[in-house]
Amino acid sequence: MTLHLKVEVTALSHYEHAEDKFIEEVMVATVRCEEIASEKLSDLRSDKGWLELEEVVQLGPVKGFGEKLSSIIDTYLSLYDEETIFFDESVRNAKRKQLESNTLDIVFPVYATMIGHLRSIALKDFKTKLDGSLNNGKGFASSVQTWIQSIMLKFDKDSAGNNQIHSSSSS
Repeated sequence: MTLHLKVEVTALSHYEHAEDKFIEEVMVATVRCEEIASEKLSDLRSDKGWLELEEVVQLGPVKGFGEKLSSIIDTYLSLYDEETIFFDESVRNAKRKQLESNTLDIVFPVYATMIGHLRSIALKDFKTKLDGSLNNGKGFASSVQTWIQSIMLKFDKDSAGNNQIHSSSSS
């Protein structure tokens, strides 16, 4: 019976040590992944390509906006992935999701500005073409229908590369 108790005490001690080691590794991973994510956000905010894109969008629509933005975002997500690869996977993935969310918070106002430009252009085109149709004696309802379809197709085409920001995913 004495031998049996010693085995249980030894096993319990080993389990407690492993649990402590796991908790410590998760804590270290949490702190480091948060720090790395914070660094990547800071780097994004000061990225020359991002700052130029942000500035140019204020002036009007930018051809290839979605691709340019996706490339910038992918760069920082990839750097995060590279720097956190050896940390606990669940912590790494959770902090990456926060990084993605925080990144989208940063870029959304510029994205909204871009879509606003496209919307304004579409509305102006619609009004111009509708007025032209009405001045040429075409019926209101048929002109509206024709130009809504035409302008919406153009808007969809122009905004296609902007509506989905692609990002590499490690999960």
